[in-house]
Parts: sequence; structure tokens; C-alpha cells
Amino acid sequence: MYMRYIFLIMWLTLSCSALAQSPATSFRRLNATEVKMPDAGSRDLAAIQASSWKLYTEAEPAFAPAWLNYYIWTERDTQAGLGEKKAALSRIAGEAGIHIRDEAEYQLIRFLESGQRDSVALHSALERATDKQTVYPYAIRFAVATGAQRQLKEWTKAFSGLSPIDPYDYAYHHNVLMSADSHATVYAAGLHDLVPLAVMQHVYGIRTDIRLACYDSLVMPNAGEYLCVSLGADILAKFPAASFTGLLVRMGASASTGELRRHFEKDFDLQFLHNGTYQGASAARLYKNYLPGLILLYKQYIQENNEKATGIRSIITTVAFKAGVSAEINKLIE
Repeated sequence: MYMRYIFLIMWLTLSCSALAQSPATSFRRLNATEVKMPDAGSRDLAAIQASSWKLYTEAEPAFAPAWLNYYIWTERDTQAGLGEKKAALSRIAGEAGIHIRDEAEYQLIRFLESGQRDSVALHSALERATDKQTVYPYAIRFAVATGAQRQLKEWTKAFSGLSPIDPYDYAYHHNVLMSADSHATVYAAGLHDLVPLAVMQHVYGIRTDIRLACYDSLVMPNAGEYLCVSLGADILAKFPAASFTGLLVRMGASASTGELRRHFEKDFDLQFLHNGTYQGASAARLYKNYLPGLILLYKQYIQENNEKATGIRSIITTVAFKAGVSAEINKLIE
């Protein structure tokens, strides 16, 4: 009950304020190398950008990147109903085929329109792309989903050579992988987690014992398997019995904080939380992802009269400040 209480408080109250930026009014070009882009901006951003890129395609129908951005921002628009969105995406793909059929961007749209299953379209996009940084993340996700280990190794190395992971992403995703026990299965969704986690494994050799898997709405993880905290409140709320283990939650776990405690105390690199600052639109989310586990651990230390409580409270205060949620967190830890 204790774990479930914290779970609901943290995710159902804080998720609403995760991204309080103002909607952008200028064009924001999506670049898949910016793996945190799915969280950029406010709830209105996707709809605004989709409309902007629609106008761009009407003005410059031969400009292939405009069609790709129009398609992706439309897909990310949470304000549209599923049927409406599906019809809009199909229409965009059809219109793009008229104007940019020979371009890599159209092949990538075809791949996305197939539910990211059309390997022919994906390989065609890779072959035709002059800017392969845009395509490699989708290829990496496809390799994870299909278990194509040879291609996964090849594509992660090629992508890393073009776009090396920055120190903050390295530290964050290192801690994600360190939130699991040996030979675990870890579910992630989207480029913002799967790509850097795969790079960490296949380029840097971090936690190669872990099997990465793609989460979707049809997935029902087994007991002992893990979900990334960054899947968000809506998804994690479906599994209220899961337990935080750091930057992951473990399915079917008991209410014990033993695994959480072990990972935070022995496995995590927390120096960057004190000494650095995440950059970019998703910085607040990355900091927030630490807070549920940190607060659970702090509560446990308080119950034990453990002297480590002071140090954990200091980390919580720092992280909450950087996430912009100091007032909410102070209420939880007082």
C-alpha cells in the first residue's frame, strides 16, 4: 500500500506540470538525433507545429523535410482522436508520395505508416538519405523490435559516430540500465529511450546482459521484467503493483525497497545531479524521473533513523529545484 500510495502521488500529480513551456510559434524541425524531442514543449506544441508544417508543404511541396516533419508532428498530436489522426497520417503519406516519391523522407514516412514494420522502406530510406542521422534512430528501434543483433550493432556504431552521446545522456541512461538486476528484460518506447540505451550497450558495452524490448499497448510484461519510468504516468498507472527500482519499475515485485536501495547506494552515478545541469526541452522530465525512487528511499531511511536520510534529502532538494517542482516535493518530504 505504501508503494502504491507514493506511485499515485508522484505520477498523477506531478505529470501534469512536467512541461510548462509556451507553445512555439516558429517552425521546429524534428531531428531524430535529438532523442528527447518527443517531450518538447507544451501539449499544444504538436498541433501548432503540424499546422505550420502543413502550410510549408503547401508553399514548397518539393521540400521533403517539410513532409516528414508534417507527418511526425501530426502523429504526436495528442489532441486528435485516433481515427482522425490515422486518416490524417494516411492522407499526408499519400500526398507526400505525389511530390517527394524519390526522396529518403518519403521512404521513412512509408516505414512509419506501416507501423514501423516495413523493412524495405526503412532500408530504402537509409540508402537514399544524405543525412543518415535522421534515419538511424528509427533503424535502431526496428532492430531492437525484431531482435536483429548484427544490424543493431552496426547501426548503433554508425549513429554514435555521427552523433556521440553527450555526458548527461550517458549518465542518465547508465543509471537506467543500472536500475535492473542481471539478465533482465527492460521495456522502453520511442527513440528517446531505446536509442541511447542501445548505444550504451553496443557502443560502450554497458550492461550487455540486459535485453531491450519495445513497449506498446499490447504488451503485458511478465513478473520480474522492467518498464522505463520515462514511459510516463499514463502507462505506469496501469501497473500499480509494480515497484520502483530507480529509473525503472519492476513488474510483480513486492513492496520491499531492497532493490531500489541497492541500485541507488551501489550502482548509480549521481555526481552529475550535483555538478551538472541537463540541457534541452526535456531536462525537467529527466530530473523528475529520479524523484519517485529518491523519495521512497528517503522515507525508508527516515523510518530506520538512518543517517543517510540527510544526504538523500539533499539530493531530492537539488533535483526538485532543477525539475521546477520544489514546492510539490517539499510537501511530500516534510
